[in-house]
Amino acid sequence: MSSTNTPKTHFLVYAPDYTDADAGSRRQSDGATHVAHMVNMKESGILVDMGIMVTPKSLGKGAKTVGMYLVIEASTLEEAKEIVQKDPFWDANVVSAAALVRVAEFC
Repeated sequence: MSSTNTPKTHFLVYAPDYTDADAGSRRQSDGATHVAHMVNMKESGILVDMGIMVTPKSLGKGAKTVGMYLVIEASTLEEAKEIVQKDPFWDANVVSAAALVRVAEFC
């Protein structure tokens, strides 16, 4: 990771879920661990904002989650990617590693 003297930047991470038949059950079974991890990141100041993404047709009751977005604070793009890869959803194959190339710096 980076030095504490390196300026931090906000990175927007688009993290779509895998789309296989078991993706939803993996999301549910690892949900509590993921939430605890997000709380720790928020408390440490790394996580600025986050939210789930749902299909437009499923808005409201019974919304179908298809991914999440994160706004994280990091010094470099590489550090931002490393932070995302520490999320329990990464190891549980909830977040699609192949699609996680959409990490962008913004002001």
